[in-house]
Amino acid sequence: MRLTRSLNRRPGRCLGVLLTQRLDGRLWRRPNYLAEVCGLIQCYLRLRKRSVAAEPHLFGRHAAAYYQDTLREERQQREIDAALDRVYGPPPAGEPRRPSVWQEHFEIPPDKMKFHRRWFRKQYGLE
Repeated sequence: MRLTRSLNRRPGRCLGVLLTQRLDGRLWRRPNYLAEVCGLIQCYLRLRKRSVAAEPHLFGRHAAAYYQDTLREERQQREIDAALDRVYGPPPAGEPRRPSVWQEHFEIPPDKMKFHRRWFRKQYGLE
């Protein structure tokens, strides 16, 4: 409140009115929630675009096809493992297990990521 403001007011004055002037002299404005939401959506889209470039197999246009291929390959791998277990028996207890299809497809080491991106674009098309 300004110090030079008159305090002589009528008693029935509405008290629910807020001051519309800030201490720095500028007028008070309501927050523009639509602008905030648009900014958040724009930030999300920017992050999404960056993620697609970095990991197209997770966030790209063909991620669903890659996921379906992973499911299909896992089913085939289970059938192969079951047939090998029937013929040769279960693997020895001390033998290290080979990585699963999910680990091979989704836990790609950073040093192999460049080659994986190249293979993915060749296999599933350009992003």
